[in-house]
Amino acid sequence: MPIELTSISAGVYPAQRAWLLDAVFPPQPEAARNSGREPDAMCREFVASLWESALAGLPALFERLVFLGGLRDPDTGYRHYGLELPVGSYAAEIMQDSHERAFRTWIAFTVEQQKADLELYLATTHGHRNDALKRLGDTDFRDNLIPASADAHERELYLTDFEALVHMLGVQRGFATTALDLAEDKA
Repeated sequence: MPIELTSISAGVYPAQRAWLLDAVFPPQPEAARNSGREPDAMCREFVASLWESALAGLPALFERLVFLGGLRDPDTGYRHYGLELPVGSYAAEIMQDSHERAFRTWIAFTVEQQKADLELYLATTHGHRNDALKRLGDTDFRDNLIPASADAHERELYLTDFEALVHMLGVQRGFATTALDLAEDKA
């Protein structure tokens, strides 16, 4: 039985109506984002503040790095369909700025702060700590957490600290976690 949009939209709040339309006509990821006019500065600032509030809900800064790194495609840049809807191409700037800020804050932490933050991140894995530790040893995963705009000295500091932290955490739990150790385990 086909759904008549006029019959379901009557008496439905606009947010519910939007969800219903998305359910009937799901958005296409390849479709142009925000095909209307570019949002004004006030709209961009509002959406950026909502984005930062949402990121602040992630308990560990490292968790934010993982999330933001996962939104970055080396070929196309940052992509997040929900953020692109209201602000179009400006969404990539919002995500890049958030990623750079989270990365620079994390590398400014002391090793003890980084270790505590990484432990907090691992605590959010809900019983998958071994898998998370192995993932931390994956060089592609590790490198994707670095924003493309990071300077060479920032990359070096991050990689040195990160390798030491992952090794410390792995040794404490009896796991092989460095990229070298994982490669040796596969051989």
